[in-house]
Amino acid sequence: MIDFYCTQCGRPIQVAEQLAGRSVRCPRCGREMVAPFVLNANGAVPAKPVIAPTPPPVLTPPPFAPRRSRALKAFGVAAVVALILLLIKAFLAVAVMQHTMMVPAAPVATPSPSASAPQFQELPSPVHLANGVDLYLLEFTGAAPGLPMHARLYLPAGYHSDQSLPCVFIAPAGTRLIYGASLSNDDSPEHLPYVRAGFAVMAYELSGNLNLPQNAPAKYRDLRNPIYQFMAADGGLANARLAIDYVLSKVPQVDPNRLYAAGRSSAGTMALDLAAADSRIRAVAAYAPATDVVAYWGNHLDDLNRAVPGSAALASRVSPIKHVSQFNCPVFIFHADDDRTVPTADVQRFVEAMDSAGKTVEFRRVPFGGHYNSMIREGIPQGISFFLQNGAMEPGSR
Repeated sequence: MIDFYCTQCGRPIQVAEQLAGRSVRCPRCGREMVAPFVLNANGAVPAKPVIAPTPPPVLTPPPFAPRRSRALKAFGVAAVVALILLLIKAFLAVAVMQHTMMVPAAPVATPSPSASAPQFQELPSPVHLANGVDLYLLEFTGAAPGLPMHARLYLPAGYHSDQSLPCVFIAPAGTRLIYGASLSNDDSPEHLPYVRAGFAVMAYELSGNLNLPQNAPAKYRDLRNPIYQFMAADGGLANARLAIDYVLSKVPQVDPNRLYAAGRSSAGTMALDLAAADSRIRAVAAYAPATDVVAYWGNHLDDLNRAVPGSAALASRVSPIKHVSQFNCPVFIFHADDDRTVPTADVQRFVEAMDSAGKTVEFRRVPFGGHYNSMIREGIPQGISFFLQNGAMEPGSR
């Protein structure tokens, strides 16, 4: 049996081991959550069927607008011209009035520095999860890039002295790489193994969540606001840096010299981008990452860029293969050959580019497991070992 606690009301819950990784409801408050995995004596997730998360929505081009008659077109042009002339006349009238009355133009209001600064709350009371894990639900407010933002901090239960814990930073997976995502309970199987291995885990959301009904097809026009929000958050880097800043300012148990990044699929792409951009990251583990976002979109990128200008530039900007020269920490790449989402050849090209640039990269391939199960069963345990080999259990080291 698996024993854990409701993440909302704290009620103890017990379910059969066969339900590990599946959604269950709290019998008290009805909160839906994912039953956690129970690690075996070797600290690994037992090999058992795992239900993969819902894949990202299938994108289809927006429908073409219906053709208009020539008469309607002519009427439309005339209306636009008339409107422009009316606006010019109104502008000139206002200008003359201001000159006559000598009224200066109103100054442009500029936000105060405090208006954009993130508001970091103190650590709230934790929710006690199963197998010795404490969960802290966080919300960052403010108007800076990446805000507002939610995050989830996991700590091993019990007392920890200052700077005694390494910390892993993880974004949510399941996007098309150029917009963000919010956190959900379905993400916890990707977080808990690290905590049970002695790490703190900071799970942070990415600005620009695509908020559509489940399994609903996404049109290009649906991506406009999420893409621009993700773009304003520096391709998710603003979110990641806020998460790091919070941990270093409010979680003294975490050692600032032992910060790591990890993630699967699009979250693996985000982890690589963070490691290339932020020198505070000591090592990174990416499971089945898309390393060339431009190639991932292929011929569809031109259509998307016409619908959402700037998308092509964003895709290039968030492609780890474009930033090979910026990696200064060890990189671990894990991939299953039967992955139907990210081709092995694309990952291999990134690894070869890293090797050619003299970067430290370790590439582990397995024949089976697909895009998700291989990460749960084999990828994360190997990623944890990689972090341990790169100073995760050496307090105060660098």
